[in-house]
Amino acid sequence: WRSLAHLAKKLDGYTTLQAKEKRRAAWKLWLRRPFEYPVLMLRYTFLKRHITGGWYGIKAAHTLAWGRTARIRKFLAAQRAERQLK
Repeated sequence: WRSLAHLAKKLDGYTTLQAKEKRRAAWKLWLRRPFEYPVLMLRYTFLKRHITGGWYGIKAAHTLAWGRTARIRKFLAAQRAERQLK
C-alpha cells in the first residue's frame, strides 16, 4: 500500500463491488456482525504480526479490520435495497 488512505480507498472500492456481485445469507451476516471487528483486529494485529510495525502496524490492522467489517454493512445494505426494489 502506498498509504493508509490508499488502503482504505482500495478496501472501500473492493467491498462495494463484492456487495453488488455476491450474495450472503442475511442471518449469517447478522450473527457475524458484532464479532467481526474485534476478531479481525486481533487476527491482523497478532496473527498477521502487524504489531511488529509499531503504531503504523496497529493503524494498518485497524484499517484492514474496519474495511472488512464495512463489507458486512454493505452486504446488508445491498440486500435491503434489493428487497425494496421488488
